[in-house]
Amino acid sequence: MNHGALLAVACSTCLLIACGGDGDDSSSSTTAAADETTSTTAEASPAGGAGGPGAGGAGSVDPCSLITAGDASAIVGADVGEGTSAPFEAGTACIYQSGQSIVGVQVYSAPGTEELLATNAPRFAADSAPIDGVGESAYFSEAEATMGVLQNGVLLSVTIAIDARPATRDQVEAATESALANL
Repeated sequence: MNHGALLAVACSTCLLIACGGDGDDSSSSTTAAADETTSTTAEASPAGGAGGPGAGGAGSVDPCSLITAGDASAIVGADVGEGTSAPFEAGTACIYQSGQSIVGVQVYSAPGTEELLATNAPRFAADSAPIDGVGESAYFSEAEATMGVLQNGVLLSVTIAIDARPATRDQVEAATESALANL
């Protein structure tokens, strides 16, 4: 999977969780999104999206401050340079990349709830499953190498691919814990 496709999958995941999805509980919606270009996804709407900046405090969180370039470089084992901020309809993403390795952090503009996360996580990927011990509520998808988490009304997700392969749960969970520590 190339970095543009992974970004499209990550951002489509954001939209499914934050906006309630389309009712399709398969991963076909994220697979279809992988065919879109990065620019199409990133230009969906201005930063702030649903709920606007500052809604519940979530809109004021810069996703590039949650996982630093140094952290992202250590995660993928290569220098990723500075993160690229990419607004999407429901919030803002920060993307770090080196070749076919990518770390994406998405923060949603509208305040999150446990119910929102639980209701929409299965729409993200067929293998999404709730997990304990991360934030107030969390889910993980092994197929998408993504962890979505709720903490203090902020809904965020972390997606990682290393050399075009999905990262392990341990890698994604460690990165998510790092993001939560910086929240």
